[in-house]
Amino acid sequence: MLKSENSSNKFLGILGLSLFSVVIVGVVAAGVTSGFFSAKDASQTVYSELETVKAIGQEAFNADGTLSSSSRQVSLTHAFLKFHELKRVGRHAEARELLFNMVQLDQSSAKLLSMLAEEYATIGDHTSALSFIAQAQKLEPKNEDIQLQYAVLLDFSKQSSEALLLLQNILKKNPVHEEALSHAVNIDVARDDYWVAIRRLDNALKVNPNLEYAHFKKGRVYSDMGKLLEAEVEFEKALKIDPNYYQAMTFLALISEEIGKVERAIKLYARLASETGNLIYHRKLGQLALTHEKYDMAQRAYENVLQNDPLDLIAHNKLLSVYMKTDKWSSVEASLKQILSIEPQNAWARVNYALTLEGHRRLEESLHHLSLIDSNSDFYKEHWLKITRTKLRLLSALQLDDQLPALLKEISTFIKDQKDPETKIGLYQALVRAQLSLSDYNEASNVLGEALTDFPKEISLMFLQGMVLEKQKKFDEGIAVMSEIIAQNPDHAGALNYVGYTWADKGKNLDEAEKFIKRALELQPEDPYILDSLGWVYYRQGRYTESYEHLVSSFLKAPNEFVVLTHLGDVLVKLGRVSEARDYYVRASHLKPDHPEDLEDLKGKIAKIKEDSPELFQVFKIENPCFGRFNQRCVSHNERMRLNDHSPGRATASSSR
Repeated sequence: MLKSENSSNKFLGILGLSLFSVVIVGVVAAGVTSGFFSAKDASQTVYSELETVKAIGQEAFNADGTLSSSSRQVSLTHAFLKFHELKRVGRHAEARELLFNMVQLDQSSAKLLSMLAEEYATIGDHTSALSFIAQAQKLEPKNEDIQLQYAVLLDFSKQSSEALLLLQNILKKNPVHEEALSHAVNIDVARDDYWVAIRRLDNALKVNPNLEYAHFKKGRVYSDMGKLLEAEVEFEKALKIDPNYYQAMTFLALISEEIGKVERAIKLYARLASETGNLIYHRKLGQLALTHEKYDMAQRAYENVLQNDPLDLIAHNKLLSVYMKTDKWSSVEASLKQILSIEPQNAWARVNYALTLEGHRRLEESLHHLSLIDSNSDFYKEHWLKITRTKLRLLSALQLDDQLPALLKEISTFIKDQKDPETKIGLYQALVRAQLSLSDYNEASNVLGEALTDFPKEISLMFLQGMVLEKQKKFDEGIAVMSEIIAQNPDHAGALNYVGYTWADKGKNLDEAEKFIKRALELQPEDPYILDSLGWVYYRQGRYTESYEHLVSSFLKAPNEFVVLTHLGDVLVKLGRVSEARDYYVRASHLKPDHPEDLEDLKGKIAKIKEDSPELFQVFKIENPCFGRFNQRCVSHNERMRLNDHSPGRATASSSR
């Protein structure tokens, strides 16, 4: 059974049912003789004679207040029936007004006051709701249902201490009262009183060790505390008592995934998906199976999603990824066609469909689909290099030489036909940066040659030229370009930093490098890359304490930069803090450097530490205070159950210099 933590809804459902029963009994007790009540069809009594009930009710309310007790009961009965009919047909404001009038007629009814409180809570008027439930509490101070409703409203109104007093009164008499226990524990957790919540749940489990709900809640509290192994035990206990406790099963699956028990997580998600049919579990199963290269299982999971929700673009794209990884190219084509049928304007799918068709040697179709992409769209401008190169390949393969001039004209439209110099320079910059991201340094250099012919003194283009030269390891030429920039603009922080860092990295002109970088830091005091450069100068000068201080500052601002992490590790080695250096080296090893040989150099440093101090690698893990996707205090439950893609690529340290 799927158990809900929203116990207030459960409480209100019970309350409404009991009230309805009381009213029906009242009808009989009052001796209603109008012929409404029929043993054959009681439901027809409630709804089909509404107009007659309404007339009697209005007549009773129009009386001068001298109603007999029996007439008052009949009046309330009819009004109550009308209240439920108004609610049923969606006339909530009228229903609420009628209920208010009922309370005025019988102010001694705690049940009616409780209902009225719930009505006002529903529309967000918690002040009125609290007022009415407080009156109900005075009338029936020992009524646990009213105490519970009062506590819920108090907590919602941020009066958690007062709410806890009421809940504790209930739990003192009945430590296993599920709704009271749930709300009390939720308040404890919201106040970070984790151990109070644990003790409260332990008290309930002393009374009833087989209270699966208490084990589940205890697991939730432990998970919030980051004690995943303890949480795992509690969820397992809940499932041992009730093997169909799907919420406990869900959280056990999440924890299994978090602590590396992937096979168990997959089995649990598979069972949840199969038994509940909930698409969330199918999506989660597909994601986990895809991540761990269980492609057949991932394919089935996403196909199940699409069987129930054919328009789910996320599932279509994930299934497309499965097909591509398993070389099911005919399915890739079909999947892309489905995506385009749902979202014809999806330019990304259109380009990939064209590339797939090209792979199948269906070149004319491929060229046709590329021609359907709007050349004025942002996507086209962003990806025009890839689209243009594909068009060039297709035109060459199809020997459509007559179309080549048109394509070249299209290319020139983006740059050479631009009348606005800023737009034209921006297009050059965008193209060069795209080529840098593709590591196509020679083509980037060629484009820059054309750009600098048009704009020979444009500093932004010269700076990009220096970056390209650095990628090509033409350091002296890069310094010459950056020096020319500094001659034009002595306050160009990027060029100052570039020259200073390059000298420091080569171990030369260290005093001059320090001056350049300090000047850059004056201009941009919060720039993490300039902080790193100054730290690196100090390192080369043997000033390791000063180096460490600046490198830590850089790390705090740019914690995922390969160069910053390796520099920090290097200086920690010099300071004799090898175990800390190990941490930064290992973290850097999961990132992509600008040059592949830098990663090999880092691996050598890690190997050296492992050889010299093997004990440092016996127990080693990086703690995450949020414990990944699972901890609900970091992200929402829905978000944990959704697909989480990795963040896009990062800018490298040197490319920002």
